[in-house]
Amino acid sequence: MSGPLKSLLALPLLCIALPCLGQEKPSCKVYFAVYWADSQVPGGYAPGMHKEQKNWYEKKLRKKFPDVCLDPEKATYAVVWGSEFKPFSFTVPIYHQAVTTVTGDVNAQATTGWYEDQTYQSKTNNVYMFVFPLKRRSESSISSDQRPLYATHQESWWTYRAAHRHALEEVLKFLSSGTVK
Repeated sequence: MSGPLKSLLALPLLCIALPCLGQEKPSCKVYFAVYWADSQVPGGYAPGMHKEQKNWYEKKLRKKFPDVCLDPEKATYAVVWGSEFKPFSFTVPIYHQAVTTVTGDVNAQATTGWYEDQTYQSKTNNVYMFVFPLKRRSESSISSDQRPLYATHQESWWTYRAAHRHALEEVLKFLSSGTVK
């Protein structure tokens, strides 16, 4: 067997091995869309994830939560996220030590120590995520008086990645839990 017939017979096998384009994932039970809340954006919202959220979702969370699928067209839940850097400072006592050596008729060494306050400056990255229901027949947006079904706040000190990853994972865990209907 060769030519076009062989190619046609191989197509169903390829669709079994790989998801065919346009096919719905059979494991999806909950669909969600993601929106970034930012007052600088016209309307206050922009669709999409932060690049770290998207990478983490594609790499880890899609497999971990196969029943929760990102699909803005079928979404019954909107995940709205925002982030901010908050400066902080902390002061700690630092111990200093000095050694004085005297040489001559008498060799002596004196050690003195003292504490001095040292202030450090840094920033934390805070990520906030909220889950809202979307009833597609009657709503295409979230009203300002609507309360979220779920909210999480994650904070990381040295990198923004951890906060974005943990917040998204918490939201998907909530959506996957079966407590939302």
